[in-house]
This record gives sequence, C-alpha cells and structure tokens, in this order.
Amino acid sequence: AAAAAAPVARNVSGSAVLPLKEVTITNEGQGYGFSLRADAPGIVAVVDDGGSAMRAGLTVQHVICRVNGILVSDLTHKGIVELIQSISPHALHLTVATKLKRCTVLRAADGSLGFALCGSRPSYVATILPDGPADKAGLRPGDQLWQVDGEYVRNCSEEETINALQRCARSVVLQVFSSTNVITVPHTPLGWGLRLGQRENKNVYIHSVAPDGAAKACGLQVADQVFQINGVTLQREGLEAAERLLQSHTGNSITLHVIPTLRCVDIVTGREESFGFALAGRSPVRVSEVQADGPAGRAGLRVGAVVWEINGRDVTQVAQAFVVECITLHARYVRLRVSLV
Repeated sequence: AAAAAAPVARNVSGSAVLPLKEVTITNEGQGYGFSLRADAPGIVAVVDDGGSAMRAGLTVQHVICRVNGILVSDLTHKGIVELIQSISPHALHLTVATKLKRCTVLRAADGSLGFALCGSRPSYVATILPDGPADKAGLRPGDQLWQVDGEYVRNCSEEETINALQRCARSVVLQVFSSTNVITVPHTPLGWGLRLGQRENKNVYIHSVAPDGAAKACGLQVADQVFQINGVTLQREGLEAAERLLQSHTGNSITLHVIPTLRCVDIVTGREESFGFALAGRSPVRVSEVQADGPAGRAGLRVGAVVWEINGRDVTQVAQAFVVECITLHARYVRLRVSLV
C-alpha cells in the first residue's frame, strides 16, 4: 500500500509552506526556550541554543499553526503567547510549518537576475542590485533559496543552486525563506541604544548595542543588516543618511527593518582530518581559505566570512591565535557563527 501523504498546512498567512511537523517541547524550569516575532503572529523569532525547543527540532524557519491542538491562525501575537503561558509548565505540543515567500524574478535584457548568491544548504542572497530585477521582485539580502522553478534546492550546494537558476527561462519563480524582522525601538533618555556601521559592500549594519539599552531589549543584535529606517531604504542611502535619520528623528519610537546576517556553520571531521579552513586578521578574524572538498567546504563555509562566535563564545574582540586555540580544543566538531555578508 502507498504511504500516506504528510499533512500540508493551508491558509497560513497566504504563503507557501512545506508539510506540517509535530514538535513536543518540555518546560525544564526556565521556559520552553523560544520566542515569537511580535510583528508577525506565530512566527518563531529566536530559539535558545541548547534549550528544550532546539532539542525538539524547533527553528526560526517555523510558523506555529496549532498549540496543543488549538488552531492559532486567527489569534494575535498576544493571544498566542497567552495560550502558551496557560499551558506552562506542562509539555507544549506544537504543529508547525515552514513559511516561504514567493518571488517571480524577470531577467534583465542582459540575462542577469540582479542578485548575488552565496553559501550552501541552503544558498542565500548575499547582495541585491538596487532597482534590479530581484529588488523589484521583493527578494532581499539574507533570503534563503528553497525552491527554484519548483525544484527543491534547500539541501543543494551553491554550485547546484546556481545551475538550477541558469536552467530557468526569462522568468524565474523562487520560493525563499525571508529572515527580515521589523523591530520598533522606543526612544529613551539614553537614546536608541545602538551604533551603526557600514561594510565594504556599503550595507549598513548594527555595529553595537548597549547592554541595557532599548535596542537590545527589543531584540536587535550585533551584525544585523539595517535594510530600512522608518520606510527609507538604506541600500540607496548609506551610513551617513542612516545616522542622520536616527539623530534627527523626534518621535517616541523608530521602526527598523533588519536582516539577521549571522548563520551557524557546523563542521564535523573524521579521524585524523583537519577542519579544512584557515583564518586571517584579528578582531574579528576572517576565513582566508577553505578546502572545497574538506569538512568546512562541505558545511558551506566561505572565504571572507567573518567569525563572530565559536561554540557559543564571542571571539570578535580577541587575537587570531586565541581563536585558533578555541577551535583546536574541539577535535571533531566546531560550530561557527559567521556573517552572511
């Protein structure tokens, strides 16, 4: 007999989704280990490293459809949170789906799509040409490519994903996971509690957040790319314009569209096998070399990536020798948090 098809989520914010998944999370005295996006009800915003939710398989690519059998598609963010709180401290049974964004990109006259791709499993959008085909289609830096014209590429290498794009005709239909967050930061007597920076590719990003400031309390993280401030797209404006917007704004709050630019790369080695990458620079260090057929290459690590954390430890302000020592302490496995762009 044929196997039963997996259940599929329907009518979840009008977006394409993958089959449903059941997740059971226990409360171990410190909560369930995840939080939801306030601007998008039901979408998982943060999953604590090593927490109950992570061990149960919950990820930031999930949207909650049911909580202990109760449909939540019509509930507000507050309603979903209150429902979850009412279940604590008992086990939480979630029905989740993976939310995807559909973008139809029309090639330019020269055949280009107007974006650069990077990384593997999944590949993600590294940069967007302002006013180009991808920009007009709604594609954004940090978007992860899951399908290309119906072909599932979530677990493909960068080369395989590029080949899938090249096989497409003039119109390319993409299903992507969008990581853009909308965060409203209130103004306090101490200011916004953040400082901006600009990368070599001109992208504006969060350089630092005050430990007890408003930005940190709202969920802004170091290295987040700032795509918009109060509706002004910074891809065309730059750092000086972004700083003017922050300094001149007189309202009680400011709204930022930010794109998380850090991703985890898990590198596993075999016996007597090196991790297959080299580092250069300091504070922070960058990946200077990657063996394509080595553990790091297979995991999707790229030359030029900035290393922010090693196995959960911040290494942005330490010397290269200390970073190398942190890695060599772990003979078979290392988790890096590196910048996307």
